[in-house]
This record gives sequence, structure tokens and C-alpha cells, in this order.
Amino acid sequence: MTNKYIIGGGIAGLIFNFYNPEYKIISPELGGKIKSKAMQNIIYIHATAETKKLLEDLKISYTKKTNIIKYVKNNKVLNEIDSEDKINFIRKKIDDKKYEVKDINLSTNDYYISTFVCDYDILLNELIKRCDFIEDKVIRITDTEIITEKRNYEYDDLVSTIPANIFWKIYYKKNIIELNNKEITFVLSDKVPEYLEKENYDLCYFVDDKNKYTRISKKENNYLYEFTGNINKKDIKKYLPKDAKILEYFVEKNGLIITNKNNIPPLNIKFLGRFATHNHSDKMQDIIRESNWSYDLRHIFNRQKTFSSTRLDFNSFDNVDKKQEETKLLLLHLYNELAEVLDAINYKLHKKKKEINVDNVKEELMDSFKYLLNLFLIWGIDAKEFVELFNAKSKIVEERFAKEFKDEN
Repeated sequence: MTNKYIIGGGIAGLIFNFYNPEYKIISPELGGKIKSKAMQNIIYIHATAETKKLLEDLKISYTKKTNIIKYVKNNKVLNEIDSEDKINFIRKKIDDKKYEVKDINLSTNDYYISTFVCDYDILLNELIKRCDFIEDKVIRITDTEIITEKRNYEYDDLVSTIPANIFWKIYYKKNIIELNNKEITFVLSDKVPEYLEKENYDLCYFVDDKNKYTRISKKENNYLYEFTGNINKKDIKKYLPKDAKILEYFVEKNGLIITNKNNIPPLNIKFLGRFATHNHSDKMQDIIRESNWSYDLRHIFNRQKTFSSTRLDFNSFDNVDKKQEETKLLLLHLYNELAEVLDAINYKLHKKKKEINVDNVKEELMDSFKYLLNLFLIWGIDAKEFVELFNAKSKIVEERFAKEFKDEN
């Protein structure tokens, strides 16, 4: 019987279950946002090695497409905008004129997105027919059990794909960090402003306050408008072009997230997908990459990050100057810990040899490693990148070593 579970039956949970069939999904339903035809307008499968692998693993046919991005400022269509305009747009998007913007990438840092186009319904059906599903609603999570409306499940490993603010409401220990979400009102319509009618674009961002909406995503002859906040249908009519029809209208409660890197999962639990990690930059390729990787080392990284977060604000380390300052401080501690390793062994030639306390040596080594691990965390290196960097550097060192001693052989 499995003791590994996934909470949430959206695309993230389904992809993880596809690559990790030893897990079971617990959710009231399967599919999530991708079931909505309107939401399919804004779900992009970025053309990456990971997404290509998923589609080919599922034997789903696809084509490659270039999605053009344009901008509107003062009701004029632009092919690109400067950094100041991007900052203003992001502040408009999150409805906070004083927000400190650290990441000015929007959907991408370029003026187009390369995507794979496929039938989303086929993609969803292929994932669903392969998944292991328990139809139930989770109402509480402890450090050992998942409590649902129907029964309890003991777990050894748990993957949560539900929004972080919902997870922390049902987790038995309260989370002290603040997770900021904004509602988004989505409106599918048949018309766009006149100045966009003859433009070639797939996504259009509206930079200033002349328009209430922040983005229009075009698919065939339908246009999905995005408004920050909960706006009723009556008011929506005022913001759309004259005679525009509202084909679909819905409000997404967790539509917009403001990244918080201090959202650290508990032990034996993994957050997967942008709403679970509370990181707006997470995309489908990140879900696929994470789903194809082993998590033993991740538990070590997460435990250290949880402990260190009592002193360190990981959100602040987007700033290189702060990374440098913290690195200097941690290195001073690391030097001291390494000196304690030396003190635990016989290294002084002028001293009488002592009996070595092996347990003490191990403890001092671990103290040193924990400080070193903090340095990796400060510089944004997670468990997976740690393994990648280790393997890449090992390859270089091994090749260099083999070349250096080749002549001696």
C-alpha cells in the first residue's frame, strides 16, 4: 500500500503522478484550470526540452508556434517598452503603486514566446486516464496524516499542488509568513479596441491606467481580458469596447501571486507548481523537471532553509550586494567551524596525540556543512541545481585529472 500522495488534481498533480505512479492523487476532481476553454487562452506550453518530452511521452501530436507580444501605452500599440514602463505595468497588475519591483520579466524577457500547440483536452484526457485518483476533499494535514472528509491517510511523502495560502490553512501548524494574492477577473469577449483589430499579436499588455484591464490574450476570434481584482459584470461592460459581448465571465481567487521565497514546505512535503510554491516564475517545464527528479536531497535543503529562515529573509537575496554581505558573514562562521574540525583531530605536530572522538569529528563536519549549505541557499541553488553543478564540475575535474596524468601512463 502506497504512503505517497499528491494533493490537488490540476495539471501539476497530473504531470507529477504520470512520472511518479507510486503516488496517489487526492482531490475532489481532476483537471483544474486547464478544463476551462477560456483559461486555455492563457495556458502556454513553452517550447522546451521538458515540455517536448512530456508531449512525446504521452504520444500527443503538436506544432510549434511563435506567440507575438505587444504593448499598449496611451492607446498606442508598441512592439517593446522600456524598464520603467515594465515596472509601471507590474505595479498596475498587482494594484500597488509603491510595490518594489525586483523581476521585470513579464511572460518572457523577449517580445515573443515559442510554444507547443496541442489539443488541451487530449492532453488532459491522456494524463487523467493514467493517474491513480482518490475522489475526496482534504480538510487537514499533520506531519504524518492526511485527513479527508471520508477517512485518514498516513503518509511518508506528500506533494502539494494546491495554492499555498490554502495549504497553510489546512496544515496543523500555522505559517507566520504573509502570502499575498490578488483576485483576477477573466472575461472572454468577441471584440477588442479598434486600434488592435488589425494588429498581429497573441498577447497584449496594457501599460498605463487608460485601460482598466492589464492583458488581452487572443486565440482565433476570441479575446480573454484580464482585470486585477473582483469586478462585477455590470462594471465590466463599462471597460469593454462598445457592443462587445461577454462570452464567459469568472473570477479566479488565486489568480495573481506575489512571489515569496520564504514559503518553505514542511519536512516530507513538496510544493509543486506556481500557486503551491508561491513563485510566479514557475512554469510547466519546471513542473516536468521536478517530476523527473529524486527528492531525498531536497529534504535536507528544505530542512536547512526552514531553520535558517528564522534569521534570513530569502526574499531579500535577489540583491547581489546582500548576497555578498551574507556570504562574508557565513564564511567567517564556516572558517571557525572548520577550525573546530581540526581541533577534534591530531593535527598539531608539537602536541601529544589524543584519542579521537569520532562522533565529535562527525558533528563538527556537519556543522561546517550546514554553514556551507546556507551559502548555496543564499545564492539561489536548490537541491536539483546542486546535483547538476556537482556533476558538471566533477566531469571537468575528472577530465582534467585524466589529461594531466595521461603522459605518466
